[in-house]
Amino acid sequence: MLALIANPRGEVTGWAARGNAIYIDTVLRGTLAGKPLILRSCDRITLDHEGKCTERVANADPLDLAIAIATRPRSWPTAIRVLASVVLRRGPARGRVRSRADADRSPNALGSPGETRTGTTTTSEEQPDVDHRLTSP
Repeated sequence: MLALIANPRGEVTGWAARGNAIYIDTVLRGTLAGKPLILRSCDRITLDHEGKCTERVANADPLDLAIAIATRPRSWPTAIRVLASVVLRRGPARGRVRSRADADRSPNALGSPGETRTGTTTTSEEQPDVDHRLTSP
């Protein structure tokens, strides 16, 4: 997705914590085919008892990006190239199209392990060995 957006800038607009989960609201601003684009996301990060990330679920509505691509023909060649690389990396889709509800039931139904995609889950075992502890300022 970021390959489509020129000059991407992310901004944390809010956050909340509940139990061992942290919710982070972000806004991604950039340009697509020379016109401004704004995408919103809310990520849930689950921490273990040591403060390490054990799960990350990214929730974003892909409709805003799809509409922007569809209404900006200059973005089509790049969008086709990015989508083709995703298909080639994962292989062709098989079976029925998966819905958001399917993704909630099957964490990696929409992506391969280690990828964070809309509605999917990535666990720390799939990530490189990186310390994701949160520290107080």
